[in-house]
Amino acid sequence: YTSRIVGGADAVPNRYPYAVSLQHVDYLRHFCGGSLVAPDVVLIAAHCVKYFAANKIMVRTNPHRLYDPLEESSSSSSLSSEILLVQNVIRHPDYNPSRAGADPYDVALLTLQSNSTQPYVKLNTKSALPAPGQTLTVMGLGTTVGDRESPPDVLQHTEVAAITNNECIERSLSAPTSQPTPSPVFPLFPTSSTSPLPETSSSYPT
Repeated sequence: YTSRIVGGADAVPNRYPYAVSLQHVDYLRHFCGGSLVAPDVVLIAAHCVKYFAANKIMVRTNPHRLYDPLEESSSSSSLSSEILLVQNVIRHPDYNPSRAGADPYDVALLTLQSNSTQPYVKLNTKSALPAPGQTLTVMGLGTTVGDRESPPDVLQHTEVAAITNNECIERSLSAPTSQPTPSPVFPLFPTSSTSPLPETSSSYPT
């Protein structure tokens, strides 16, 4: 249920303060990643919460080292982790967990019971998409070796090149929709999403 950061390297602490770890409140174990997109909203893949009710999920923000006690930085300019409880789970209305292959609507939002103090990532609100070959940054806490269970303890990141939707389909990496998805719940959602952690680019319009 986690995205894969194959060949990634340890991220510098506080480099991605909007990254979050989803954890089960009873077991305190990471099961998926997400991104803070507003002080009280987390963007995730819908399949992450296929089996969990909102009251069984907690969010750990800025999770540099996953299973350490909450980081308390010695630098006043640094950020520390925080634990926040989930109020509601809002799945995309067209998400179908029984759909064969990758679901282009595999997205959901978590609303939190309280606001996070971490900076949040800005989602793209333009019609433009990254050009093929443009460098994007991928980060997360998923498997680090292809086809093997090797979850990292430290937040990982790496760079990848953007590809077109058609190439994505040919590689069977996802099933992007042909048009942005209009919805009162997800009015700004992009044409494709298969990762709970948005890819980012310093030159990508937001």
